[in-house]
Amino acid sequence: MKVRFIACVVAVPLALPMYSQTVEIDWASKKLTSQPAQIQSNTNVQIDVNNVNDVLYTYSISTQSSPIQIDDFAQIASAFKSAGQAAAGKGEAATCNVNEFLTSVKALLDAENAVLNLPTTGQGCSATAPCSVSLADTKTAWAKVPPLLDTAKSKQADSQQLCSVEEYKPAYASSQSAFDQAASIGTLLNSSVHVAQARTALKPDYTTTVEVDEFWKGKATNKGQMSVTLSNSNTRLTLSAGALFSQLQNRTYTSTPKPNSSGTGTTNVLTVTGTSRYSPLALALLNYEVPFASNDYVGLAISTGPVLRFGTASSASSFGYFAGISGHLYHRFYISPGFNLGQFADNPPGLIAGSVIPSGIGTPTPINRWTWRFGFSLTYRTKDFSSLGLTATTSTKSNTAPAAPAAPAAPAGGGAGVKQ
Repeated sequence: MKVRFIACVVAVPLALPMYSQTVEIDWASKKLTSQPAQIQSNTNVQIDVNNVNDVLYTYSISTQSSPIQIDDFAQIASAFKSAGQAAAGKGEAATCNVNEFLTSVKALLDAENAVLNLPTTGQGCSATAPCSVSLADTKTAWAKVPPLLDTAKSKQADSQQLCSVEEYKPAYASSQSAFDQAASIGTLLNSSVHVAQARTALKPDYTTTVEVDEFWKGKATNKGQMSVTLSNSNTRLTLSAGALFSQLQNRTYTSTPKPNSSGTGTTNVLTVTGTSRYSPLALALLNYEVPFASNDYVGLAISTGPVLRFGTASSASSFGYFAGISGHLYHRFYISPGFNLGQFADNPPGLIAGSVIPSGIGTPTPINRWTWRFGFSLTYRTKDFSSLGLTATTSTKSNTAPAAPAAPAAPAGGGAGVKQ
């Protein structure tokens, strides 16, 4: 399998990992000077190109891998010839059954190769246009192999007792690769975990596209492609709405009749209402989490947002703004002290509460002005501000991509590879 991660990220230089095995190349002589003696499994190696002229030049190193052509049966076929010669020239031929053993190994290899070449055997499938075969179908096809493996092992034991082990040693040695391959693939198919792995980094406020492509011997399969997009939420910004208790007064002014001092009539005086120390207002907040001062349970945020006044007769604007710092509980409940910028109706010119209003003036007109006043709010997390007539939204849940099934590796030359 190949897994490619496509993401908007900032490139950061990383230190090369330390590997226990290296490939050494001498640039001066253009020769390979050292490489691992054996590679028994996928192994990370470091390539060192020595004696380069890095004063004048820069260098790039790239690699490309190709499967080794494995033909185990070629060795076994030559053993048939040896076995035939032994039968013609030796007295033990009447009892030595090495041919029977070699025939059983050939049957085993044929069955193994039939499974490993499944991508080429379906309708419209070929080595250049392989088909995608499910893990379940592969297991079903593999069910024929274990009995043949048991038979071949039994025939090997019989032949080793009756035939010259030394003379047929090449045949026994070459057949071992067929046994090892059967055991390796059988173990892999019977595993409860089948996964192709790669690594990447997901960043807040970014979307990451993950593309998975399936290959067989370097060729893309007909139905082995998929891609998903990860949209991960975060708590850097949350929305909350609730009530602000502000010291900004919601004053209204009326002309109210009051008995005069002589008791002969009434005099109009200025009456002021809405002078409570705190007034409730509707509030919508954008809460920006303070780095290193928050966790999933409690924390701090910088909070700002619009303030709305409902159901008022005041001549001042019903719109205002709030800025403060918030303490949150589970990113769901916010307590936010801060300052409210808003407009309020100040006293009419020359008048205060209780002042006599000269006749003929009617209700005096207040002077509207903007000011900052302290306030504190209690708000609750919300996904949008639609209930307040606003449209800002943030994501409140994370989409998790389903894990793509990994195709089983084919030890005999095909198989899955992972690239990042």
